Amino acid sequence: MTLGELIKKHPNIVPKPLDEAITKIWGFTSEQGRHLREGGQPDYEEAELVVGLSAVLTTYLCKTFVPSNPDEELPF
Repeated sequence: MTLGELIKKHPNIVPKPLDEAITKIWGFTSEQGRHLREGGQPDYEEAELVVGLSAVLTTYLCKTFVPSNPDEELPF
């Protein structure tokens, strides 16, 4: 499950308006990191920022996500 799918399936998994901020960070990452424009190069500091935010978000989700079924595994 992608992060976008996770947020759609569990809309309260991240407090509002942080869910929108996370979606925008993912869009930035996709545009600037995965789909670089020709001749573009990712900025090291921006990459470091996004990796740090991703680590913190993952930690938060692991600590706060409670599956509806006790036998259900985490979706990430």
